[in-house]
Amino acid sequence: NFFEAQLLLVLDSLKKNDYQKAAQYLKKTTDFNESDRFNLTILEILNQYIFLFKEKKILDNKKNLGKLSIISETFQKCYLEDTNTDKYFSNLINNTEADYSRYIFFYLSYLIENNRINDAKKITEDLQYINTTLLLSQAKSWIKNNNLGKLINVFSCKNSNDVVAEFLFLISNLYSSQDNFEKSNFYLSLSNFLNPKFIFNLSLIVENQYLNEEYKKTKKTLKKFKKEDNFYYWYRIKKEAQIIAKQRNKKESLNYITAEFHKIDKQNNKVIFDIANFYKSSNEYEKAIKYYSKIINTLDDFSKIKSDLLYR
Repeated sequence: NFFEAQLLLVLDSLKKNDYQKAAQYLKKTTDFNESDRFNLTILEILNQYIFLFKEKKILDNKKNLGKLSIISETFQKCYLEDTNTDKYFSNLINNTEADYSRYIFFYLSYLIENNRINDAKKITEDLQYINTTLLLSQAKSWIKNNNLGKLINVFSCKNSNDVVAEFLFLISNLYSSQDNFEKSNFYLSLSNFLNPKFIFNLSLIVENQYLNEEYKKTKKTLKKFKKEDNFYYWYRIKKEAQIIAKQRNKKESLNYITAEFHKIDKQNNKVIFDIANFYKSSNEYEKAIKYYSKIINTLDDFSKIKSDLLYR
C-alpha cells in the first residue's frame, strides 16, 4: 500500500524532528491520494502539525474538518502553551455532541506540567471511579497517591511525537468503531511507534484481539499492564477472566477473578462493582447483592449511580 508506506516515511521523519523531510514526504503522498477523502483528512491534520512544529505557530486558512479540527486545535494550542489552552480544553471536554472525556487526561497532564496541581486535583475530585473511564480512573489514582510524574511521563503537550501519536490513536479508534481491526491495529502501531510510553492505548489492541477471538495474542498484550498501574492491572485480570470463561467455563472464570480480587488491599468502588457484576453473570445473586450493597452504602441518597444500582 503506497499510502501506508509513505505515511511511515512521514512519521519516521517526524520522530527524528526532521520537519522539512516530513513535509516533502507528505506532499508526495498527498499528490497520490487526491481521490481518497479519509486519507486526505489524515494528511491535512499531519500537514497542520508539521507546520506547527516547524514554524512554532498555527497554520492560517486551514481546512475545517469538524470534530477532528476541534481536537487538533486544542493540542496545537497546548503545544504552543497558548494562553487560551484552558478555554480550548474546556470547550472540547464540555462539548455535548460526543463523549470527549478522554481529553480530560491530557488536560490533567497539561495542568501538572505547568505546576497547577490544585487545579488538577479539583478536577479529579469530581470523578467517581465507578462510572469513569479506565484512563481517567488511572489518572485519578496517580494524582490521589501523589504519583504526578506518571501523567507527564506518559504524555506531554510539549512533545511533538506525543501529540501526533494521540492523533493516530484517534484514527485507530475510528477504524475500530467500524470493526476494521486491521486498519485500527495499523494506526495503533504507528501511535505506539511515536509514543511507546503510552502503553495504556494497548487496551484498544486487546479489545480488537479479543473480539477476533485471538486469545493467545490478547493474553500476551495484557502482560504489558503491571501491578503498579492498579486500574489497568485490574482491567488485565478482568479480561483474563473473560478469556477463561470463553475457553473453559464461567465457574473457573469466577474462581480466578475472586481469588485476584481478595489479593487487593484497597478495594475501590470500581473493583467492587466489577466483582458484583461477575457474581451476577454467574447467577450467584446473593453474593452480587452483597457487593452492590457495599457500594450503595457509600453513596449519597441523591446520587444517580445509587439509583442505577438500586434498579439492578
